[in-house]
Amino acid sequence: MPLLVAGSAWMAGCRMPGGIDLGGRSGLATGALYRHAESIVLARDQEADPKCRQRQVLDTRLIEAPEAEADPRGGHESFSFSGSGTPSSYVVPPERRYSRFVERWAIQRCDSEVFYRVTYTPGASGTDVTAELESTPPPP
Repeated sequence: MPLLVAGSAWMAGCRMPGGIDLGGRSGLATGALYRHAESIVLARDQEADPKCRQRQVLDTRLIEAPEAEADPRGGHESFSFSGSGTPSSYVVPPERRYSRFVERWAIQRCDSEVFYRVTYTPGASGTDVTAELESTPPPP
């Protein structure tokens, strides 16, 4: 059973210009959420191979897009994740702009490349981040 590392962070500044790119060119998490996920992934990788002292993030790719994206300005496309209130009656807080989404992180660990599946799940106190080492490399 793979070990999961969880934490909580705010999704400040996560809205990408032009919406979500499903082409897999980059991850969706940015700013404080990216830094939080990075610390979780690198800590998890340190646990997986404590002998290696050199590791860095090579790439992040969106592999499961959020089913819902709220307009942070509270416009007519905004909606409530909680299901309460009138969708256009408030500004959606940054930590609630996306529903669950998943990224694949490529990590350079000493002389090898390893991959993590990083899941972001919004919650009442922020976004929970979990990282799981993938046992097989992803398809090209």
